[in-house]
Amino acid sequence: MANNSFPSKNRRNGKTATAKNGHNALYSLPILYRGIYNRVADKVGCDPSYVSRVARGERSSSAVARALENEIRHTMMLSTRHLQQRLPRGSGSRA
Repeated sequence: MANNSFPSKNRRNGKTATAKNGHNALYSLPILYRGIYNRVADKVGCDPSYVSRVARGERSSSAVARALENEIRHTMMLSTRHLQQRLPRGSGSRA
């Protein structure tokens, strides 16, 4: 599942998430994180509940842990890129 794009439809009105309606598509971010265990399980070839147990430390698997770390890193990169594209320039906080 190498789809790096965000969901294209807004469930309320069918408009695309990137429609030029002046609204940020921040509702897409939780969707990115949902399903991480399923994606890892598909890649490793195990059950999502096993991935969950490895993540909680109840089970040990270097392959699952490595795939989980990679998937989390990839998801964080996508969400960071998504936010950077949506935020106006100069809106970052400066200390």
